[in-house]
Amino acid sequence: VGNLRGPAGPSGSAAKYYGVLRWSGKPYHPKANDFTRLKSNDGASLVVHKNVGDVAYAGGGVAYLTTPVAGIWLLSATQVWGNAMAPKGCGLGTSPNSGYEGMELWGDFTNATHGVVSRATFLEADTYLYPWTRNGASADMRPEAWGLRSEYSAVLLQPA
Repeated sequence: VGNLRGPAGPSGSAAKYYGVLRWSGKPYHPKANDFTRLKSNDGASLVVHKNVGDVAYAGGGVAYLTTPVAGIWLLSATQVWGNAMAPKGCGLGTSPNSGYEGMELWGDFTNATHGVVSRATFLEADTYLYPWTRNGASADMRPEAWGLRSEYSAVLLQPA
């Protein structure tokens, strides 16, 4: 099925590329009925949980995942909310300014306290991916519940 371990590193071992941004803040109540970009310094207070190959960054008020090499990447988003009935969604987009464009990964969730969405897709090298959510009134975003943590990740499956 091919080399799923990534391109060879300098020592001959397989180089790995993956990154995980994890929520480190308290419950958050973003503006209702609009997109909210999750950052490192307010709201979700995302931090780098795992980072191999310079894929994840959180600092200076920003948080993002990036693709150091072109290839097929597995993108994932997991978000927990306190209000199951509120309409809501989460994902990763290429625009740092708008959740209305450039979405590479997205999932809508209603009547659920958590959302999990993943997608394998080809991305060019140096693609930046910003975590976005959209929340109905009183969605009540949470860092975790039932052992499930709010986090956003990218993993290289196959280099170009």
